[in-house]
Amino acid sequence: MIRALLLGTAALAFSPSAALAVPSLPVACDTVLRWPDNAGPARAPRAEDLIELRDLGYPAALASTLELSLSPDRSQVVFPIQRADLANDSYCAGLVVLDPHTGVARLLDPHPGLAMRPFNYRGPTIPGNVPAFVTARWSPDGRWIAYLRAADGVTRLWRVSTDGSERHMVPATDETVEDFAWSGDGKRIIVSGRFDLAAASAAIRQEDSTGHRYDERFLPFVSARPFPVSAATEVRSVDLDTGSVRPATDEEKNWLGKASKAEVTSGPGTSKAWLSPKHPDRYGSPKVLGVSDGPHRRACPEALCDHATAFWWSDDGKDIAYLRREGWAASQTGLYVWHRRAPRPERILLTDDFLVGCLRVGPALLCGHEAPTQPRRIITIDLRTGAMRSLFDPNPEFRSIELQPARRLRWSTQDGSEAFGELVLPAGTAPNARLPLIVTTYQTRGFLRGATGDEYPIQLFAARGFAVLSTERTQDVGTDTAGIRTVEDLLRHGTTHWTDRRNVQSSLDRGVATLVDQGLIDPRRVGLTGLSDGATSVMFALLNSATFSAAAVSNCCIDPWTFAVAGPVTAATFRKVGYPPITDDAPEFWKPMSLARNARTFRTPLLMQLPDEEFLLAQQTLAAFHETGAPVEAYVFPNERHVKIGPLHRKAIYDRNIAWFDFWLRDRRSTDLVGEPDLARWQAMRDTLRQTGVKEPATETAGDAAAPRPDQ
Repeated sequence: MIRALLLGTAALAFSPSAALAVPSLPVACDTVLRWPDNAGPARAPRAEDLIELRDLGYPAALASTLELSLSPDRSQVVFPIQRADLANDSYCAGLVVLDPHTGVARLLDPHPGLAMRPFNYRGPTIPGNVPAFVTARWSPDGRWIAYLRAADGVTRLWRVSTDGSERHMVPATDETVEDFAWSGDGKRIIVSGRFDLAAASAAIRQEDSTGHRYDERFLPFVSARPFPVSAATEVRSVDLDTGSVRPATDEEKNWLGKASKAEVTSGPGTSKAWLSPKHPDRYGSPKVLGVSDGPHRRACPEALCDHATAFWWSDDGKDIAYLRREGWAASQTGLYVWHRRAPRPERILLTDDFLVGCLRVGPALLCGHEAPTQPRRIITIDLRTGAMRSLFDPNPEFRSIELQPARRLRWSTQDGSEAFGELVLPAGTAPNARLPLIVTTYQTRGFLRGATGDEYPIQLFAARGFAVLSTERTQDVGTDTAGIRTVEDLLRHGTTHWTDRRNVQSSLDRGVATLVDQGLIDPRRVGLTGLSDGATSVMFALLNSATFSAAAVSNCCIDPWTFAVAGPVTAATFRKVGYPPITDDAPEFWKPMSLARNARTFRTPLLMQLPDEEFLLAQQTLAAFHETGAPVEAYVFPNERHVKIGPLHRKAIYDRNIAWFDFWLRDRRSTDLVGEPDLARWQAMRDTLRQTGVKEPATETAGDAAAPRPDQ
């Protein structure tokens, strides 16, 4: 589904396989999570290298988050680590405690399973189906660390001693915990959450004997049962000695606010710093850094202080460091230092790399860092020189894995919007190679793993002889525009005449054209992939562009019938942003977007690998395609949702996507990845396309064959 389906929620939803909560056999998570001391011998990348990365945060997510937590004495930093375990189809998780000065790291509290949280669809809440973005927080005396963790398949708030000798569950907490903080004396933990969900779920069970009234609690594509709706967030105070629980006092609620506050605004004396929207009445307006000394605001040139994302005072208050997005399509990150008596900030670093979760420790910034061929690690940035230094790398093996470099490309859309992407070529690519190309969609910042959602393995495609263009979605048309105040306004603006989708399509077409003009790719052998909004880009492209000759999606579809199975709340949301009522035929509206409405003429080979929770959303398209003989292959993965994370599922998805494009764009039968029955079905599709006179994708031998292939 498009992002409107998730309106009012926190970016992309994850879901674990049901088998992930508690492995059937004991897992030695200390061994699974433990990082080696050296890189090992040089070799080509494998699927398991990508799937079993030790992750800091959740890099496959749309909002790639990480929070580093500094100990009270500022001598240690703690952050979460997790890793998929293919052998057991499970996950291990734990904490890393790191010395920010020496880089010495140790693993704390390794355990099986991922901490889960509910997912709220603007009211109805699905219990326990989203991996939590884990935050670890130190007790005031530095002896304990509290964080959400799984135990026996249940997520609660736990506290673990920093030496690992003790671990205790915090009473009266569950997966609905949204935030937490230690009291000033360390004797209590204050928690906020939607603790009424348990009672709401119990009330729904009471309705079983008399039936459930169909109302806004239903999400039919998820379940035939209603979901609980929370009334409000509750804040509790838990006594750690006695386990007693009571409502939090106003003072305790203030502790919660201090712990969760993302930016420290107070500097020395009466100095203040803050981030505020440049245009408060416009949705998506960039934020501007403001700094004042008492009543006097410092003057900062707009070109240096807008698009700011985070800031940190120095310990002595003599300077403030901050990050801002800049450059073409805001694709770069600049690090600035503004000394208190200097007239303007000084930029000390400009990078294409991705920085996340930064924290100031003395004269350095500590950050999560990714680059196209560098998985996430912890680095320090010297605030005097801007020099970066690796402090902790959880995946040293990648230093010897032979990854192909990425080259950043820049272009403009038809309306003048700035766009960019990363190009990865097979080793030894010759000029005018006319390679088959695979385009990935949605986001391309940081490590080029498997695109957004991690289903399209970029380096593995390159190793098979494909060029890969990993693209960044253009900014929504109407962002930071007068008269557009809310996300509903923005989506309504973009839906009118499909203005936003046409701009995204223009970006994809022009990015490909850039490579065609350079002679690098064969324009008859271009594949397109996507998840979530990226899947929407694929659907729109296949109906409105002749650029692409094969495609694969992770979610589908947007048809008139979609709203019937999406439920009352989602249907109302779509109507608010410009979609017609389900009772309206609206052929002109649906012609550019609905695959089902175009089934009679659809002839582009399309692979769907769908989560079982969402596959009902694709039923109108699948029924229409099967009726008309359109070339589609669909798979449904059990116990998965918007972003699939089951380790064995991820491996199967990788393999099938590679084999699909091998078949359609390179005329290769990848029996090492899929079975003969699969290839026979695909061959039957090809034969049908030939019989109907449809121009199928060109074969590899139809190109110039000027480039050496790694597998030849």
